[in-house]
Amino acid sequence: MTSESAIKAYYERADLLDLIDAGLKEAGVDPLRPGPDDLSPFDEFHIGGKRATADFINRLGFHAGMTVLDIGSGLGGPARYVAHETGANVVGIDLSPEYCAVATELSRRMGMGSRTQFRVGNAEALDFADASFNGAYTIHTGMNILDKTELYKAVHDLLKPGAMFGVYDVLAGPAGKPPAFPMPWAGTGETSHLVTPPDMEMMLTFCGFELVAKVDQSAQALASFEAAAKIGDRPSLARVMGPEFAQSLQNLAASVKNGALAPWIFVARRV
Repeated sequence: MTSESAIKAYYERADLLDLIDAGLKEAGVDPLRPGPDDLSPFDEFHIGGKRATADFINRLGFHAGMTVLDIGSGLGGPARYVAHETGANVVGIDLSPEYCAVATELSRRMGMGSRTQFRVGNAEALDFADASFNGAYTIHTGMNILDKTELYKAVHDLLKPGAMFGVYDVLAGPAGKPPAFPMPWAGTGETSHLVTPPDMEMMLTFCGFELVAKVDQSAQALASFEAAAKIGDRPSLARVMGPEFAQSLQNLAASVKNGALAPWIFVARRV
């Protein structure tokens, strides 16, 4: 199995939309008329959920009239946030045809089908024209990508000069030890490719970006894990993705707490 196939196989789950609909009904929500807050437990596939999305996206200065690329768009939660809150149009790419189909349907139900597009695509083989986007971001995607330098070079080229690029990823933590698997992005270390914060800064600079901000989000992540534990067993993506996914979230929280992992935000400008 190729790395791309292994990553797709790890994320995908049969009948995902039906499972999400069942979770929404359990929460007392009409699946055909969900609001943004109703979907956020299911479509914000990263540490901190919607609150983290807002904190991250608000650093990037997107606004109406822009076309923005979401690399690793998943179920489309961040893309819909960008479209709704900033007025920008968003093109999302993801390896999983199922995720793209579900993201498209959820946007349709939200009345945002014309503002968000989701395409099957590989972050390691971006095929957009040079200078075709006003901004780009990636959320919890780089952990699966071995050659991040190649990705960031491609992002640099598809952005217009002066455009902002945001990265919110999980990096190798200060403890200098590997995390316990499974993780939400990988069942084993074979498809998990972590770098340190200095490595990330060096790669972005090498690829032609000017670093604007870098923020360690570990404290915010730990607070979000504690808040989730207090909420208890409510319908969420962990419920619909199965028991191994729930275990991976527990491993993630433990690995951030013991310093094996650290989530970081990087904001960079295309020179």
